[in-house]
Amino acid sequence: MSKKSDNYFNNEKRIQTEIKHLLLTEILKMSLSVANSQLYNPNFKTNRIYSYFDLFAGNGEFANGEEGSPLLAFNIFLNHLKNNTKFEELRMLLTDSEKNNIQNLDNLIKLRKQDSNEGRIKYICNAGNWENYSTEIKKQLKESSWGFIFADQFSTELNLSNFINTLKNDCRLKDILIFYNYNTLVRQFGRSCKADITRLCKTLNITEEQFYSFDKGDFSEKFQTSLIESYSSIKEFVIGVSFPTTVNKKLITADYFYLIFATSSVKLLNTFLDAYEKALSSYGNYYPQCGLFDNMNMLNIIKDSNSTNMCDLIIYITREFLSWKNIIENHLFVPTTKYILEKLNDLYKNNEVRITAPKTFFYKNNTSKLKESEACSSRKNMEQVKIEIIKPLQGQLFP
Repeated sequence: MSKKSDNYFNNEKRIQTEIKHLLLTEILKMSLSVANSQLYNPNFKTNRIYSYFDLFAGNGEFANGEEGSPLLAFNIFLNHLKNNTKFEELRMLLTDSEKNNIQNLDNLIKLRKQDSNEGRIKYICNAGNWENYSTEIKKQLKESSWGFIFADQFSTELNLSNFINTLKNDCRLKDILIFYNYNTLVRQFGRSCKADITRLCKTLNITEEQFYSFDKGDFSEKFQTSLIESYSSIKEFVIGVSFPTTVNKKLITADYFYLIFATSSVKLLNTFLDAYEKALSSYGNYYPQCGLFDNMNMLNIIKDSNSTNMCDLIIYITREFLSWKNIIENHLFVPTTKYILEKLNDLYKNNEVRITAPKTFFYKNNTSKLKESEACSSRKNMEQVKIEIIKPLQGQLFP
């Protein structure tokens, strides 16, 4: 993360950084694994270059020696190359607005690269605003079939419209993870300073006219909607999650921070959701929970979304933000494809929906139950799971 104050990396990691880094490492490893597996498919025509972009890279380490995101990514690259991989080159493009941060980061990576003697990892460290290097970023995106983009902004440093425009032509096989300091954005929303309003509008990809139309009570909904709509313009699966912070080592029960994850892979979507569950479940009784879906009436969800296949249904459901703090009887839940498929199988068993799919998608000894390994293995397969309501709807969307 890039921060105007030098204090950030002079302190130990806080809960929000631990959560971010756990999610980053889990999905970056899976992203590499999924990409590498596709390289064995002769029908999948891509090159063998994978690039990692860290737009607010920081200086690489914290005061207690813990590693920042670029070093975590470098280690993941090293471990991946120790196994049988088809990748010929793994690239890192790292930017930070603070020159001292980049100098320190460059030295750290240079030492690790020398120690590892691994020539397949290439890296570039650039000092300055990431937008100053948009041409280089576009070049790397175009040259790499596969990749991962991480933007760990402190406040309003990411101009969303420019970011989307930078990625849109060459991000089909790249995964995207973006951090938002929601608490800071709320504070700026309450100010009348022209500069703050301009920055906030760029961060949310909205016009100033739209900004002035917001009521104070609308900000959370508008914040979520604008981000989902923007990222959905370039990726199929987009999900947002919130998580807390600590003050004096005490957990603050508020949605202080958000992460947006955007991908084209259902396997990466599930990995992100599972990692989110894992990250939050380590903090006592404060479990991630999406009450919105826990008691959902799937029939009404299908109707409300106009979904005719499983893929459209999952896209619709995951475009809701998950809040970590809404606990129902300590029930731990995230809307993975496994959970949604269980709901569909129940409806199919009870003759409430008609499901048509290739015979291989069903269990041989139970032709009324879909197999997760087949039905949810890819977007293409999920699109083949056709859904039709055959019973009239009753009751409300969420009873």
